[in-house]
Amino acid sequence: MAEPVIQLVARKDDQVLANFGLEPGDYLIGRDPACPITLDSPEVSRKHAQLHVAQDNFSIEDVGGRFGTQLDGRQIVGAVAIQPGQTITLGRTSIELHPIDPTLAEPGVPATQPERYERVRQLAKGGMGEVHLAFDHQLQRHVALKVMTPKVAASPELSARFTQEAIVLGRLDHPHIVPIHDLGTDAQGHNYYAMKFVRGTTLKEVLTGLRKGQSKIVDRYPLARLLEIFQKICDAVGNAHSKGIIHRDLKPANIMIGEFGEVMV
Repeated sequence: MAEPVIQLVARKDDQVLANFGLEPGDYLIGRDPACPITLDSPEVSRKHAQLHVAQDNFSIEDVGGRFGTQLDGRQIVGAVAIQPGQTITLGRTSIELHPIDPTLAEPGVPATQPERYERVRQLAKGGMGEVHLAFDHQLQRHVALKVMTPKVAASPELSARFTQEAIVLGRLDHPHIVPIHDLGTDAQGHNYYAMKFVRGTTLKEVLTGLRKGQSKIVDRYPLARLLEIFQKICDAVGNAHSKGIIHRDLKPANIMIGEFGEVMV
């Protein structure tokens, strides 16, 4: 009997509709009880999408969903490859795939306390640390995990600066500043801090699209919307300045615009 290679979690309004491991194979997703993955939600069609699971790759295809199928907020056409950590949306139901650690189920292997944060993929890298998309096993959600680089870890001065950065960010409580969830040390002895993972695009990508005249970007970001984004950035920076904190790397690449229009510095 094949072993599960991926964990599927489906949610609607913070309620878990499905949570189980998937073996390699093809799975029809829909509201019909005959579907291998049944989601009891009115926005999900009876036969909505087809999920393909292989040992090391996965794909999703819309097969007749009334409201279509989205991947990270974008409508898909045909079979589209997906990675763990991306979000599949069917109406108001979201589906995420999480890696399975096979050692947790092996007989005879002593039980150990797993790492709280499981890294999925690298999102960015800077001088002080690497930012990864990670899965928080305690709260069952994705976060952005910033981990200091080996060079920083080897320097007590830089390591202390990294920790101070997290503490400073933790003092900022503002709707347009990415909140800090946790500060800790991983199994390798490297400090990290976990932040809210904002799904969306950067202001740099928006400005590049406008410069190139991409119609979807132009339609979505008229001047009034851009001014609104700028105002929210100013609000966030003003809040930091009021606490004596200066952002020393403020640039479009460090401004996130979420899939619901939220602006985060």
